Order: sequence, then structure tokens, then C-alpha cells
Amino acid sequence: MKIEKIYIEGYRNLKKYSTEFDPKINFIYGENAQGKTNLIEAIWMFTGARSFRGTKDADLVNFEKDSAKIKGDFFFENRNQEIAVFFDKSKRKIFLNTIFILLAQQIIFFICSLIVASPDDIIDDLRIDPGTCYQVLHHRNGKIQ
Repeated sequence: MKIEKIYIEGYRNLKKYSTEFDPKINFIYGENAQGKTNLIEAIWMFTGARSFRGTKDADLVNFEKDSAKIKGDFFFENRNQEIAVFFDKSKRKIFLNTIFILLAQQIIFFICSLIVASPDDIIDDLRIDPGTCYQVLHHRNGKIQ
């Protein structure tokens, strides 16, 4: 599965955010409390799973909103597809190609290859020179504004 685009509205501190992903590799970086982990968590929601932070769905909705939505375009099984997850303060609804998914387990096979790592993890695991690693991370266009 390759996620091509994501659109987020009312999810945690991401009031309105959208981006397109590079098909090969993407770096997500930025200052503290700007939404990096929230973006990764939103992508994780496409698997139908609960928050990896152990949070209730009601806590995923921005304090100023009554609901949240996360939509993603992705390529899987040789075709373009769309997934949408809608939250309000009491329930969650998941749609795969506009078809309502009753049980989250029905889409669990769509788990994406998502690597969550800090720059220090990259340096340690890949044995990259720290100066080179930080230059690469700071020159990418994926910074959340």
C-alpha cells in the first residue's frame, strides 16, 4: 500500500491539513507541538486500529470542533483507492471506496509500512554521520507548518 495523499480536518491540533507523499520516502519533521505525531497517528487510523497512544476516539477530535475526518488516497492491489475515517465525540465510521465498513477488522489487512523513528534512531541504526543526517532532514519539503 502506498499512501499518495492525506486530508485531515478537525483531528487533534491539525484543524485543516493536506499533503501529497513522495512514492519512495518521506520525512516528517518540525518544531515541538506542531502535529508530527498526530499526522502519523492519523495515517495509523487507516488500518482501522485504535490510537497507538491509548486515547479514546472522543479525544481525537479538536477541542474547537464537533467532529473530525481523515481521508486518504492510496494505491493498493493495482488500483487507486480511498479510505475515510470520520469521528465525532461518541463514534467512528470508516469508509473504504465509499463503502461503509462495519468492523474495523475488515480493513486491518491494509496496514501500511510505516516507520516511526527519531533522527537519533536513524543515525544509530543506519550508522549515518550525524551532520549528514540532520542536513538531509532539514532540507526536505515535508515540514509541517
